[in-house]
Amino acid sequence: MKFYKAKMIAQEEGLAIWFDIYQPIHETDCYYYCVNSLNFDTANRIISQNKDKHPVTAIKDSGFIKVRKIAKHGSRIAEPSKEDAIKNLVWRTKLRIGHMKRDIKFCESLVKNHENLSVNYESDRQLIMTVNGTKDLVHEFYSFFF
Repeated sequence: MKFYKAKMIAQEEGLAIWFDIYQPIHETDCYYYCVNSLNFDTANRIISQNKDKHPVTAIKDSGFIKVRKIAKHGSRIAEPSKEDAIKNLVWRTKLRIGHMKRDIKFCESLVKNHENLSVNYESDRQLIMTVNGTKDLVHEFYSFFF
């Protein structure tokens, strides 16, 4: 069994999708404990050299291989197929676009209004200044419940 995490990268030929591949080293009722396939052989060697320890503990104690806890039902870490990993990449990319649009509006507003500032809070250790005229913009994207 393998799990896939898709990432978009830019390369000379154009955009590419890079897959991190994870393989399980231990299974429970709810989770697979996985390592990157590039470290799978090393992880198995560490497990076989530390038979007195739990497999996940042995790998974590080695200090250089990251163990991923992948849920059997709906994981945020990786997907069970390449197709599902690509769908997840597209979904995450759409979220990123929304965040970027918000951030661009914030940046453009700061550039436009950078001379219209007022002190919001000031102490010996901290200074917070408000960019006047941006309240409505911020409230388009965030809700504040105090």
